[in-house]
Amino acid sequence: MSKLFVIGNGFDLAHRLPTCYECFHDYLRERYPDADEEAACVPWSGIGHHGEEIWDPVEVAGYLMNLLSRTAKEDWSDFEEALGYLNFDDDFSELPEQIDRDGDRNYFHEAYQNEDLASQIAGCVPQICSLFSDWVETIDVAGASPIAGFQRLINPSRDLFLNFNYTQTLEELYGAQNVCHIHGTLGEELLVGHGAGARFDEDHFSDYIGSEDGIEFVQDALRKDTAGALKKHRAFFDKLSSGLSAVYSYGFSFGSVDEVYLEEICRSAFTESVTWYLLNYPADEQERGKDHARFKTILRRCGFKGTFSTFDC
Repeated sequence: MSKLFVIGNGFDLAHRLPTCYECFHDYLRERYPDADEEAACVPWSGIGHHGEEIWDPVEVAGYLMNLLSRTAKEDWSDFEEALGYLNFDDDFSELPEQIDRDGDRNYFHEAYQNEDLASQIAGCVPQICSLFSDWVETIDVAGASPIAGFQRLINPSRDLFLNFNYTQTLEELYGAQNVCHIHGTLGEELLVGHGAGARFDEDHFSDYIGSEDGIEFVQDALRKDTAGALKKHRAFFDKLSSGLSAVYSYGFSFGSVDEVYLEEICRSAFTESVTWYLLNYPADEQERGKDHARFKTILRRCGFKGTFSTFDC
């Protein structure tokens, strides 16, 4: 029987790799030093020589950093969650009122104005995904060293690894063979985004009539396709039915958008006879205890029927 390891970003951070979302923020600042993050406004595209839509990358970077900083925490730790709750109120509220010949507000013209701005937002904001992929390509695993405790724990040829990271840390440092990069890896299209449902309703759009299509396009473009990821990696989850002795989660945050994968683990494996091991990561004992209690609650909700324990690395 093999073991399953559920690997999250804390695993790469334990190897001192610069993979936190604040590092992505720093990457954008360094790559676009002339971007005005504080005073950024929605950039407008131009038309290239062949009729294609073109954008000023500095303006795009400045606006995206400004937009994300409005929503995410200061250190961007809630980056992916923030993608589902982007706030465009400041952008639309800066548009001038349209007045008709009689001095009354022309709501018809304002709707066209909102539509034009939403169209630019729809073309600009999803570019955050390609910028994110560019950043991931810069993360170099070569200088990292294996963690001895983890190396002793795994069987690289037999154990299974459900990896939520984009890096090749498991393969390059540990020789792991059965790795499922559920959200993609270097050289592939990366899956990054939020798990929020439809956020904007009629009451919201009544303030900015005409913006509906553009803003809903952004919501959909930045939504993580977890169903597609499960379908793509169906063969990996099928392996779980052959028998697991244990599951170890290392650096995995148990975010709500990823619960669909935990549910699939619990459907695919006979969890009644499985022990799920939670990492004793460095933290205040009371704080870690609260986290572990939350993780257990989530796993029970996802259908896990086995027992719990902890491990050290």
